[in-house]
Amino acid sequence: MMLGSWSLFLIGTFSALVSCSAAPSGSRDANKNADPSVLKRTELRSQNTSRIIHVLVALCDNEHQGIVPVPARLGNGEDLERNLYWGAAYGVRSFFRKSADWNLVGQMQIPAPAVLQRCIFRNKTAGVYLIADAYRGAEIKKAIVDFFDYASGGSVEAIDAAGGRGSDSLDERFDGTGVLRAQGCARWMDCK
Repeated sequence: MMLGSWSLFLIGTFSALVSCSAAPSGSRDANKNADPSVLKRTELRSQNTSRIIHVLVALCDNEHQGIVPVPARLGNGEDLERNLYWGAAYGVRSFFRKSADWNLVGQMQIPAPAVLQRCIFRNKTAGVYLIADAYRGAEIKKAIVDFFDYASGGSVEAIDAAGGRGSDSLDERFDGTGVLRAQGCARWMDCK
């Protein structure tokens, strides 16, 4: 059952990305019934100069998620190092850290109350950034709400790619700003 849920989530995410990339480029503000103040805020947003993928991972949690239990060390929704979906051998953070194609460019602890860790990776050849957020296992509902908020364009977050405030070590990679603008749109990713 756990594998089926994980597969369903991935299929849904990839389907959304594929269908969004086929949307006409002018369809971003196609909803005529939208609140005008939201549309005005959208027009003021700066555009990403890089491709950004934002992954929200609710940590595996035997206690709070109603899943088929996994061994206790893998199913602790507060343990970043051993969690099945984050720190274990094929967890998101471990997978990208070990990959020869990705570099870890920033990492921060508890960037939001529901998020235990954020890692920012950069693809070595394509220049794509991957922002991965590890949500507490008990905060799976918050992770889902945040996912839809990002996907709908309702949430914009400035993320310091160096992992802390005031650092300019990565300025040249971010058009001199040192900040990734993690903003959603109708297509979820701002693919050009």
